[in-house]
Formats: sequence, C-alpha cells, structure tokens
Amino acid sequence: MKINKSAFSLIVGGILTSAGAHDFWLNATNDKVLNIQIGYGHEFPGVEPISQKRVQLFQTPYLLKNGQKFEVKQTGENFNFEGKKVAKGSYIVVGEYKPTFWSQMSDGKWQMQTNRKNGQGVKYCELAKMSAKAVLNVGVADESVVKPIGQTLEIVPLSNPANFAVDESFGMQVLFEGKPLAGVDVGVISPYLENTHDNEQRAFWGKTDKNGRINIKLFKAGEYAVSVLYKTAYKDSAECDENVYESTFKFALK
Repeated sequence: MKINKSAFSLIVGGILTSAGAHDFWLNATNDKVLNIQIGYGHEFPGVEPISQKRVQLFQTPYLLKNGQKFEVKQTGENFNFEGKKVAKGSYIVVGEYKPTFWSQMSDGKWQMQTNRKNGQGVKYCELAKMSAKAVLNVGVADESVVKPIGQTLEIVPLSNPANFAVDESFGMQVLFEGKPLAGVDVGVISPYLENTHDNEQRAFWGKTDKNGRINIKLFKAGEYAVSVLYKTAYKDSAECDENVYESTFKFALK
C-alpha cells in the first residue's frame, strides 16, 4: 500500500541504504494498560506483524524514567506489549534490534545471519544494529527525557516533545558511543509523503553541526520520527565490511 502525498510544500528526499530497508520505531499509550508496539516496516506510524524469522532480532521494549525501568510483556500480536499502567510523568520508550549480520549475495539477494566466513558468494556484508526511542507523557510533561540513556547511536531531544509545535524549530542532538556526532545526515520519517520503499521520502533532511545538534522545522501536525543512519568499518574485513547503525526518535507534533 502506498501513502498519499500531502499538500504541504517542503519535501526533501533521501535514501537509507541498508540491508533491511525497514524503519524501526515505537508507539506507546497509557490508557487502561501500558501499551508499547514495535513498528517495523514501511507503513509508519502503523504497525503490522513482524516476520517470524525476524521476531527474535528485537529485544522486549520498556519504559525508562530517571533510571527506573518499567517492563512489559508480549501480548497478542508479536509486535504488541502490555504492562501495568504508569503514574503521571514523562517516560522514555526504549527498543533495540540486536546486532545482526546481513549479506548481499552474488545473485543480489540478501541473507540474514550470513557473513564472509559462513557464507559463499558474499558481495557485501554489514552488521546491522537498530535503536528506537519515543517519549510517553502521562498527564504532565517534564524535562527528564532530554538525558541520554546510552544507546550506541542515540537521538536526544533538547526539550520534551510536548513543547514541539508546527512551524517552530525544535532541537535534537545525535550521539555515537556517548559523544556528539557531527556532520551526519538526519531525516524525518513522515506518513504524509509517498513512500516507494527504495527511495523513502523524508519531511526534513539536514546535517548535524559540530556539536551533533540540528534544528528541525515541520509544517503539518501529526506523528513523525527523526531518523539517523551511520556506518563504520567492520573490525575484520575478512568477515564483514561495515557496521551499520540506525536510530529513530518517534514523536507527535501538535
């Protein structure tokens, strides 16, 4: 299914080049129960069942507040997790995709859990690692969510997303191994633009400054996710070519 383009004017496209070519994000609510859903695919912000062969690649998501962890359990569909309803406050929603080898073979197809040492005819190999965050504000919004939590590639909002508004700039910082990452591409995933899978449209595109920071401005209310991809050389070229890190930060704009 394709998503229709919206009428708003600023459209900046970008290509995320990775084996899966899937986005990874988190949705969270706190109504009758705490509910966290893993989004993985091309239909942001909608969720769909995760392929059975990939389910084990995801760690169980959780909430974090000032170092305290609030756990959930998988319930119903394999993307859905539930836990005890939480008290008022601001929480970070956290998810991780475990480091996984992906290789493109000589026939152009991709194979999971394959590298140069355990596969034949590998043209290119990457070790993929994905991280996702969101903020869940329950009743009130506080600034505890602007602290890094230690993800390898991490997107940190410079204020609580409850403060974000249409036509107003808001700041993000990108960290790699806890340090500011300068000059990296930052995109914003939007459900309001056409997504052709191989050429994923972004509602915003830019680069971080020397402090790993970037100001973003969007022109339509709704749900979005800041997205960053960063590559480094793999430690042993006889086994694999690159480490590919991807990170998203999901938020709502009012």
